[in-house]
Amino acid sequence: PYGEKGAAACRAIGIDPARLFITDNSVDIGHIRELRAGLSAAAVPAARQALGLGDDPVFLFVGRLYPSKRVDRVIDAVRDLRRAGRRCRLLIVGDGVDAARLKNIAGDDPGIRFTGALFDEAALVPLFALATAVVVPGSVGLIAAHAFAHDVPVISCRDTDGHGPEFAYLADGINALLAEAGTEDSLTACLDRLLTEADLLDRLRAGARRTADGLGIDRPVRTTLDAVRMALGDKTSTHSDIKMIS
Repeated sequence: PYGEKGAAACRAIGIDPARLFITDNSVDIGHIRELRAGLSAAAVPAARQALGLGDDPVFLFVGRLYPSKRVDRVIDAVRDLRRAGRRCRLLIVGDGVDAARLKNIAGDDPGIRFTGALFDEAALVPLFALATAVVVPGSVGLIAAHAFAHDVPVISCRDTDGHGPEFAYLADGINALLAEAGTEDSLTACLDRLLTEADLLDRLRAGARRTADGLGIDRPVRTTLDAVRMALGDKTSTHSDIKMIS
Protein backbone atom coordinates (compact mmCIF):
# COMPACT_ATOMS: atom_id res chain seq x y z
CA PRO A 1 0.00 0.00 0.00
CA TYR A 2 0.98 3.63 -0.56
CA GLY A 3 0.28 4.78 2.98
CA GLU A 4 -0.85 3.92 6.48
CA LYS A 5 -4.54 4.14 5.58
CA GLY A 6 -4.08 1.41 2.98
CA ALA A 7 -2.01 -0.63 5.40
CA ALA A 8 -4.75 -0.36 8.03
CA ALA A 9 -7.29 -1.61 5.50
CA CYS A 10 -5.03 -4.58 4.72
CA ARG A 11 -4.63 -5.42 8.40
CA ALA A 12 -8.39 -5.17 8.87
CA ILE A 13 -8.99 -7.99 6.38
CA GLY A 14 -6.41 -10.21 8.04
CA ILE A 15 -3.22 -9.65 6.08
CA ASP A 16 -0.14 -10.34 8.19
CA PRO A 17 1.42 -6.95 9.14
CA ALA A 18 4.85 -8.45 8.55
CA ARG A 19 3.92 -8.79 4.88
CA LEU A 20 2.94 -5.13 4.47
CA PHE A 21 5.43 -2.69 2.95
CA ILE A 22 4.28 0.95 2.86
CA THR A 23 5.82 2.68 -0.14
CA ASP A 24 4.67 6.31 0.23
CA ASN A 25 4.10 6.95 -3.47
CA SER A 26 6.06 9.94 -4.70
CA VAL A 27 7.68 11.81 -7.53
CA ASP A 28 11.45 12.19 -7.90
CA ILE A 29 11.95 14.96 -5.33
CA GLY A 30 15.71 15.13 -5.83
CA HIS A 31 15.45 15.57 -9.60
CA ILE A 32 12.84 18.32 -9.26
CA ARG A 33 14.99 20.17 -6.74
CA GLU A 34 17.96 19.97 -9.09
CA LEU A 35 15.86 21.51 -11.86
CA ARG A 36 14.64 24.23 -9.52
CA ALA A 37 18.18 25.04 -8.48
CA GLY A 38 19.08 25.54 -12.15
CA LEU A 39 16.16 27.85 -12.89
CA SER A 40 17.38 31.16 -14.29
CA ALA A 41 16.30 34.47 -12.82
CA ALA A 42 14.62 35.35 -16.11
CA ALA A 43 12.57 32.14 -16.41
CA VAL A 44 9.66 33.07 -14.15
CA PRO A 45 9.14 36.60 -15.54
CA ALA A 46 9.35 35.14 -19.04
CA ALA A 47 6.70 32.53 -18.20
CA ARG A 48 4.44 35.20 -16.70
CA GLN A 49 4.75 37.34 -19.80
CA ALA A 50 4.23 34.45 -22.22
CA LEU A 51 1.08 33.35 -20.41
CA GLY A 52 -0.29 36.86 -19.86
CA LEU A 53 -0.31 36.53 -16.08
CA GLY A 54 0.99 39.98 -15.23
CA ASP A 55 2.45 40.25 -11.72
CA ASP A 56 -0.66 39.02 -9.85
CA PRO A 57 -0.61 36.06 -7.45
CA VAL A 58 -1.32 32.88 -9.44
CA PHE A 59 -3.27 29.82 -8.35
CA LEU A 60 -2.25 26.73 -10.28
CA PHE A 61 -4.00 23.54 -11.31
CA VAL A 62 -1.90 20.74 -12.83
CA GLY A 63 -3.43 17.45 -13.90
CA ARG A 64 -5.90 15.66 -16.13
CA LEU A 65 -9.10 17.61 -16.67
CA TYR A 66 -11.84 15.29 -15.44
CA PRO A 67 -15.16 16.33 -13.85
CA SER A 68 -14.02 14.63 -10.62
CA LYS A 69 -11.28 17.28 -10.27
CA ARG A 70 -13.98 19.98 -9.97
CA VAL A 71 -11.80 22.61 -11.64
CA ASP A 72 -14.93 24.65 -12.39
CA ARG A 73 -15.05 25.46 -8.67
CA VAL A 74 -11.58 26.99 -8.82
CA ILE A 75 -12.67 29.12 -11.77
CA ASP A 76 -15.70 30.34 -9.80
CA ALA A 77 -13.62 31.01 -6.68
CA VAL A 78 -10.99 33.05 -8.53
CA ARG A 79 -13.72 35.04 -10.26
CA ASP A 80 -15.36 35.76 -6.89
CA LEU A 81 -12.07 37.03 -5.52
CA ARG A 82 -11.41 39.22 -8.54
CA ARG A 83 -14.91 40.70 -8.33
CA ALA A 84 -14.18 41.49 -4.67
CA GLY A 85 -11.09 43.42 -5.72
CA ARG A 86 -8.44 40.77 -5.00
CA ARG A 87 -5.59 40.55 -7.46
CA CYS A 88 -5.15 36.93 -8.54
CA ARG A 89 -5.22 34.69 -11.59
CA LEU A 90 -5.71 31.02 -12.36
CA LEU A 91 -3.42 28.93 -14.55
CA ILE A 92 -4.78 25.54 -15.65
CA VAL A 93 -2.19 23.07 -16.92
CA GLY A 94 -3.64 19.89 -18.38
CA ASP A 95 -6.01 18.34 -20.85
CA GLY A 96 -8.81 15.80 -20.73
CA VAL A 97 -12.48 15.13 -21.28
CA ASP A 98 -13.53 18.20 -19.25
CA ALA A 99 -11.30 20.65 -21.11
CA ALA A 100 -13.91 21.96 -23.58
CA ARG A 101 -16.50 22.53 -20.84
CA LEU A 102 -14.01 24.37 -18.63
CA LYS A 103 -12.82 26.58 -21.48
CA ASN A 104 -16.43 27.42 -22.26
CA ILE A 105 -16.98 28.39 -18.61
CA ALA A 106 -13.83 30.50 -18.61
CA GLY A 107 -14.72 32.21 -21.88
CA ASP A 108 -12.39 35.11 -22.60
CA ASP A 109 -11.76 35.92 -18.93
CA PRO A 110 -8.22 37.40 -18.79
CA GLY A 111 -7.82 36.07 -15.26
CA ILE A 112 -7.94 32.43 -16.39
CA ARG A 113 -5.32 30.84 -18.62
CA PHE A 114 -4.97 27.32 -20.09
CA THR A 115 -1.70 25.81 -21.32
CA GLY A 116 -2.80 22.34 -22.36
CA ALA A 117 -0.96 19.27 -21.10
CA LEU A 118 2.70 19.60 -20.11
CA PHE A 119 4.72 16.54 -19.16
CA ASP A 120 8.28 17.89 -19.35
CA GLU A 121 9.32 18.62 -15.77
CA ALA A 122 11.72 21.32 -16.89
CA ALA A 123 8.82 23.17 -18.55
CA LEU A 124 6.74 22.87 -15.38
CA VAL A 125 9.39 24.24 -13.01
CA PRO A 126 8.81 27.95 -13.77
CA LEU A 127 5.04 27.44 -13.54
CA PHE A 128 5.30 25.96 -10.05
CA ALA A 129 7.79 28.70 -9.18
CA LEU A 130 5.30 31.45 -9.96
CA ALA A 131 2.41 29.70 -8.18
CA THR A 132 1.00 30.84 -4.85
CA ALA A 133 -0.62 27.43 -4.37
CA VAL A 134 -1.79 24.38 -6.27
CA VAL A 135 -5.58 24.12 -6.08
CA VAL A 136 -7.41 20.81 -6.57
CA PRO A 137 -10.96 20.95 -5.18
CA GLY A 138 -11.68 17.45 -6.45
CA SER A 139 -9.80 14.17 -6.13
CA VAL A 140 -6.16 14.61 -5.07
CA GLY A 141 -3.48 12.12 -6.05
CA LEU A 142 0.22 12.35 -6.79
CA ILE A 143 -0.07 16.10 -7.38
CA ALA A 144 0.32 16.46 -3.60
CA ALA A 145 3.89 15.15 -3.69
CA HIS A 146 4.54 17.01 -6.95
CA ALA A 147 3.53 20.37 -5.47
CA PHE A 148 5.48 19.78 -2.27
CA ALA A 149 8.60 18.96 -4.30
CA HIS A 150 8.39 22.55 -5.53
CA ASP A 151 7.73 23.94 -2.00
CA VAL A 152 4.21 24.85 -3.12
CA PRO A 153 1.25 24.30 -0.74
CA VAL A 154 -1.99 22.63 -1.83
CA ILE A 155 -5.58 23.79 -1.42
CA SER A 156 -8.21 21.06 -1.52
CA CYS A 157 -11.50 19.94 0.05
CA ARG A 158 -12.15 17.35 2.72
CA ASP A 159 -15.50 16.13 1.40
CA THR A 160 -14.44 14.89 -2.02
CA ASP A 161 -14.98 11.25 -2.90
CA GLY A 162 -12.17 9.53 -4.71
CA HIS A 163 -9.11 11.10 -3.10
CA GLY A 164 -6.01 9.02 -3.73
CA PRO A 165 -3.92 7.77 -0.80
CA GLU A 166 -1.60 10.74 -1.32
CA PHE A 167 -4.33 12.96 0.15
CA ALA A 168 -2.96 11.80 3.52
CA TYR A 169 0.13 13.93 2.86
CA LEU A 170 -1.99 17.08 3.21
CA ALA A 171 -2.02 18.61 6.70
CA ASP A 172 -4.38 21.54 7.15
CA GLY A 173 -2.49 24.65 8.25
CA ILE A 174 0.87 22.89 7.89
CA ASN A 175 1.41 22.32 4.17
CA ALA A 176 -2.13 22.79 2.89
CA LEU A 177 -5.47 24.49 3.42
CA LEU A 178 -8.49 22.19 3.40
CA ALA A 179 -11.96 23.56 2.86
CA GLU A 180 -14.55 21.95 5.10
CA ALA A 181 -16.98 21.51 2.23
CA GLY A 182 -16.48 21.44 -1.50
CA THR A 183 -18.52 24.59 -2.04
CA GLU A 184 -17.51 27.70 -3.89
CA ASP A 185 -17.66 29.89 -0.77
CA SER A 186 -15.45 27.67 1.38
CA LEU A 187 -12.90 27.27 -1.39
CA THR A 188 -12.90 31.01 -2.01
CA ALA A 189 -12.22 31.61 1.68
CA CYS A 190 -9.14 29.36 1.57
CA LEU A 191 -7.75 31.15 -1.48
CA ASP A 192 -8.45 34.49 0.15
CA ARG A 193 -6.48 33.52 3.24
CA LEU A 194 -3.35 33.08 1.14
CA LEU A 195 -3.87 36.50 -0.39
CA THR A 196 -4.53 38.35 2.86
CA GLU A 197 -2.95 36.63 5.88
CA ALA A 198 0.59 37.78 6.49
CA ASP A 199 3.20 35.01 6.76
CA LEU A 200 0.68 32.21 6.04
CA LEU A 201 2.17 31.41 2.64
CA ASP A 202 5.70 31.26 4.05
CA ARG A 203 4.57 28.85 6.78
CA LEU A 204 2.80 26.59 4.32
CA ARG A 205 5.76 26.63 1.94
CA ALA A 206 8.05 25.57 4.78
CA GLY A 207 5.63 22.77 5.67
CA ALA A 208 5.48 21.63 2.06
CA ARG A 209 9.28 21.51 1.95
CA ARG A 210 9.45 19.46 5.16
CA THR A 211 6.88 17.00 3.84
CA ALA A 212 8.82 16.62 0.59
CA ASP A 213 11.96 15.89 2.61
CA GLY A 214 10.28 12.65 3.75
CA LEU A 215 9.15 11.62 0.27
CA GLY A 216 11.01 10.84 -2.96
CA ILE A 217 11.64 7.70 -4.98
CA ASP A 218 14.28 6.19 -2.68
CA ARG A 219 11.74 4.87 -0.18
CA PRO A 220 9.42 3.20 -2.74
CA VAL A 221 12.43 1.53 -4.35
CA ARG A 222 13.87 0.42 -1.01
CA THR A 223 10.49 -0.84 0.21
CA THR A 224 9.88 -2.77 -3.01
CA LEU A 225 13.29 -4.42 -2.70
CA ASP A 226 12.49 -5.38 0.91
CA ALA A 227 9.24 -6.98 -0.24
CA VAL A 228 11.06 -8.91 -2.97
CA ARG A 229 13.64 -10.13 -0.47
CA MET A 230 10.85 -11.46 1.73
CA ALA A 231 9.29 -13.18 -1.27
CA LEU A 232 12.66 -14.82 -1.98
CA GLY A 233 12.92 -16.12 1.56
CA ASP A 234 16.47 -16.21 2.89
CA LYS A 235 18.04 -15.58 -0.49
CA THR A 236 20.00 -12.39 -1.02
CA SER A 237 18.40 -10.50 -3.90
CA THR A 238 20.61 -9.23 -6.70
CA HIS A 239 20.03 -7.09 -9.74
CA SER A 240 19.60 -10.28 -11.78
CA ASP A 241 16.99 -11.55 -9.28
CA ILE A 242 15.00 -8.35 -9.59
CA LYS A 243 15.25 -8.33 -13.37
CA MET A 244 14.06 -11.94 -13.53
CA ILE A 245 11.06 -11.22 -11.29
CA SER A 246 10.07 -8.10 -13.18
